[in-house]
Formats: sequence, C-alpha cells, structure tokens
Amino acid sequence: MMLSSWPVFLESKYCMLWTLLACLLFCGCVQTTYKVDTSKDMLLPDERKSIIYFIRGKHMIGSGVDYDVKDGTEKIGTLKNGSYFIYKILPGKHTFVVPAFSNASLTVDIDYPKTYFIEFSVTMFGTNLEEIEELVAIERMEKLIRIKHK
Repeated sequence: MMLSSWPVFLESKYCMLWTLLACLLFCGCVQTTYKVDTSKDMLLPDERKSIIYFIRGKHMIGSGVDYDVKDGTEKIGTLKNGSYFIYKILPGKHTFVVPAFSNASLTVDIDYPKTYFIEFSVTMFGTNLEEIEELVAIERMEKLIRIKHK
C-alpha cells in the first residue's frame, strides 16, 4: 500500500468537481461602480430636447454583464441588470444600438417635446430593444436603480 502526501479528494475522480465547486464558491462576477441617482422624479423635455428612458429589468439571464447603449456610434450610457438611465436628445431620426452577441438595434424618429421609453432585454436567444408604453415603463422603473451618466 502506497501512502501519498496528497489529500484523498485530489486523488479521486471527483477532483474536477471539487475544483469547479471551489471556483463557484470563491469567485464572483466583476462589479462596476456607477453613480446611482436616488431621485425618482420624472424629467420633462427642455432646451428643445426630448427625453428617452433606457430601461433594463432585473433578470437572471445575462445578469453579470453590463451593456453599453449607443446612439449611432456614440456611447450614451451603460445598462446594468435592474437599472435605467435618462438621455436627453435632439429631434430627428436616431438608431440606438446595444453591441452584444446579437446586436440589438432600434430606429426611432424623435419628436419634440415627447418622452420615450425604450426597454433592453436579454434572453437565451439574444438581445432586444423595443419601445414600450409610458405606464408600463413607470411601473417597471419603480423597482429599478437609476444610473446617472454625463
């Protein structure tokens, strides 16, 4: 009989399982710091600019990933799981893009003075951007964190 200095669990066929379990217990997702705006006040259009609320609900799928939102090629904000941000925008046709494994995009013809609500979602089949109604958006935003950009 041979004695080993290695613990028994490292010699067993379950070594990979123990390693994976240890990684899951002691490793976590990277957390990015954001400026959280605690005010829940609705903004009104001003300065000849309209308002867009970009919303991302809190869901398990894709929860560890933060997604950048672009107006054309310009980054306008980042959506983390369970958050929203407000973007002031000049009237005209704008294409919003969220670069991801499946690029979500939405083209909106912005009118002044109007407020828009755009929801970003992550599913097992890809990502999506869609305009939603104000009452639905307000109800969903009550449970979310407002992130302040620029």
